[in-house]
Amino acid sequence: MKKIIAVLPVFALFACGTTETTVINIDSDSSGVSTAQTPHLVCIRNADFEPAYLNEKGDTIISFGTYIASNTDTITTYGIVQTPDFRWIGIDQSEHELFEFFIYDNGPDYFENGHARIQKDGKIGFINEVGEIVIEPQFAFADPFENGKARATNSGVKKTEGEHWYWDSKDWFYIDTTGRKIEN
Repeated sequence: MKKIIAVLPVFALFACGTTETTVINIDSDSSGVSTAQTPHLVCIRNADFEPAYLNEKGDTIISFGTYIASNTDTITTYGIVQTPDFRWIGIDQSEHELFEFFIYDNGPDYFENGHARIQKDGKIGFINEVGEIVIEPQFAFADPFENGKARATNSGVKKTEGEHWYWDSKDWFYIDTTGRKIEN
């Protein structure tokens, strides 16, 4: 046990270093050749924790400083990044913006029942876990999915109580995972 304790501080020194960024080839066999079936980009971070994305050859595809934060370590179908104006967006490997996340708890909305909320022009919609828009933004507000349904409304106002806010509406209804109104 004493040997392990003596090694841990040395390991922590190297693991927490903030010097040059190291590229780690994931999904490779013992020869170092990539075995991934789907091309992907891997996130690395610099000393300021800014993300950059590299392809499987190690070429920089998305440079440091383009985004201020990242919520995904790999981009296959989409990645989650934060823009310099603090929006959380989904991007593809070509850096095209696919959608903007609804902000919840100071970050991109959580996936509940396989769906996360997105927003466009002040309206709420949903994506699935592979980044497909499954319900176009169309609601004034919508809660996360629970047991295959979500509460939504086309009217109302945002109200604040202290540091928290909520959506106030008299016209709530439920939708299914396709966006159709369903009985409560």
